[in-house]
This record gives sequence, structure tokens and C-alpha cells, in this order.
Amino acid sequence: MKKIFGIALVLAVLAVLSLGSVALADPPTDVTITWGGGLVDSGGYPTDYGAGWVSATVTAGDDATTTFSTTGNAILGQFTARDFNDDSTMYFVDKFTTSFSADVTDGYATISTERTDFAAGWDEAGPPYMYGYAGEHSYNYVGASGGAAHLSVGSWSNYASMYTHSGSLDANATSYYIVSWFGEDGDPSNLIDNWAGLIADGSGTANIDMGHSSASYSGDGTVTFGRGCGCYTDADAHFTGSGTFALDAVGTTSVTFHDLTQTGSTGSSGSWTGTLSTVGNGVQATGTGSYGTAALHIIHTFVSGFDYNDYSVTAK
Repeated sequence: MKKIFGIALVLAVLAVLSLGSVALADPPTDVTITWGGGLVDSGGYPTDYGAGWVSATVTAGDDATTTFSTTGNAILGQFTARDFNDDSTMYFVDKFTTSFSADVTDGYATISTERTDFAAGWDEAGPPYMYGYAGEHSYNYVGASGGAAHLSVGSWSNYASMYTHSGSLDANATSYYIVSWFGEDGDPSNLIDNWAGLIADGSGTANIDMGHSSASYSGDGTVTFGRGCGCYTDADAHFTGSGTFALDAVGTTSVTFHDLTQTGSTGSSGSWTGTLSTVGNGVQATGTGSYGTAALHIIHTFVSGFDYNDYSVTAK
């Protein structure tokens, strides 16, 4: 069954639209939500802007949920989701994918996605066993005043893990505010939640490539931010004008920033808990025991542009 939702916002008319929870059912299900001034290209993507507010929550059974919202004087975008309904007897958790792209002027766009179900497996010689806990979570936000902003990101989850990919956060405005966060908070045996994220604010232009982020309970609970899926990915940030850029991460036993290379007119400060050491050209904080915390906080203040070539983080 395929469900497609279209939302057209009339330019210069404030439209308050709310699409509640959409339950995805058997067989594999697609949801598409499009908003803008009404015109779309041959692929169904909007080509002109509307004004107003769009918000929606899509739930894939008890496996995953995603919520997005976008508002502004001029907005357009598209959200898609698919519940594959493909794992009803093995681990009881379906694969779920999303894709989100939004452009706003004098407004904001945000999306949050969470893997919400644990996975159970079967052992021929015994009872069911736990495969992975719920709780992987991604959050992204970009807002602009006196200018425009863009947010795009995709996500993928199944019985064992979750990752985000193909994302960017961009702004060109008198004032902007950007947040990107990825973490886990579901394992009841883990007293510390592993997570990493960034915050940027300023005046001028911002371009943040998100790379891949991932979390999995089938391994050691490692969370990667901008460095997921077992590969080296582009997680870079580039700014003009003035502002601040901060990286934060917390891990059960260690947190590693892989590359501290930056250019621009900056002043930098940092703090950490745990024992600090160098790892290659990066910095690692190591916790004090099985559930000891490790954390890093690094902030850059820039006055005439700033570039960070690799902000990727590993927390575990």
C-alpha cells in the first residue's frame, strides 16, 4: 500500500498545517509529503515557495518514528519515508528509511528520528535472546533571521542499528543557529549515554557537511558522528563572517576527536573529563572504568571566517 500526501502553501498566506501520526501498515509503505507554492518539477519536487508552517510525525509501527517541522516567510521542501515491513519473524524490527530536504527564509527547519524498538532473536537450542536495544536518535535544526537556510538529511534503521547520511546544514543570514546531534540512550545496562553533536551560531554564511553518523548495539555501543558506516566520510564546516562553532561528545569509556586542524581567525578553548591523550593528530579523553565518563568540549570563536576540515567524533 502506498500513501502519498501533498501540501501546497499559498504564497504570502499563513497556513498552519499539522499532519498527525501516520501509521505505516503492511505491505511495504511509502509516505511522501511535499510543500511549497504549488508548482513541482517532473520528479515531484517543489519549484516555488509558499509561506507558513508544516509539521508531521510518521511512525513505523513500534520500530521507528520521525518528526519534522518547518516554518518561515518562504518555505519549500519534501519528506519521504518507507517502512519495508521486512522482518516480522526474525528480529521483529523492520527496516525504516527517511529523506528530508527543506529551504526556508526567515524561519527554521528541524527533523528528529529515533529507532524505538528492541530486537529479539531466536536460538534453536534455547529461548529468545536480546539482539539490540532501542534508543538511537538523530536531531538536526537550522534557523535563519534576515536570510535563508537549508537542511537536508537521510536516515536508515533496522533491527540492529541506525545511521544518518547525505546531509548538510547551510545558512546565509544576518543571524543563524544550527544544531546537529546523534546518540544512543536505550541500553539499560549502560549508565552513560554515548553521544556527540555540534552547535554553530553567527552572522554570515555557514556550510556544514554532515557525513555519516551511526550507532549499533550489536557491537560495543559505539557512536560515530560524521564518521560512520565503517568508512571515512566528509564531515567539514566552513563559515564566513563571525560566530562560534562548538563540538561536544560523551562516551562510556572514551571520546575521540580525530582531526583538530582548523583555519581562520579563531580563538579556541576546550575542556574534558577523564584522562587526555593524543591519538594521531587527534585528541582522546578516556574514562575511569566500565561506566566511567569521558567527555570533550571544544569551542571556536571566529571573527572573519573559519574552516574545520574534519570534525568527526567517536564516542564509546
